[in-house]
Amino acid sequence: MCLRLPHLFAEVGLGMPDMRQHDRVANGPNAGVYAVFIQGIRRLWPRMEQFGVAPAREVDIDTLEVRLPDEAVAPPFIGAWARKP
Repeated sequence: MCLRLPHLFAEVGLGMPDMRQHDRVANGPNAGVYAVFIQGIRRLWPRMEQFGVAPAREVDIDTLEVRLPDEAVAPPFIGAWARKP
């Protein structure tokens, strides 16, 4: 998506965006980021199931927080913004 952002901004008339990339560095199972992520997943879970994002048996939401430190690779966060001309 990040490579498409300049095109999308231009398409809606905003011009070229300023962009920044941020990486999250988490260390170990007590990094805190996992609990925050799981809270978001739990909140979104009914919609994720409704739209078939992933079957419940694959996600196993009840053990996800324990498995996450071993299984997750966090992508960088890309922020983009522009001012209306």
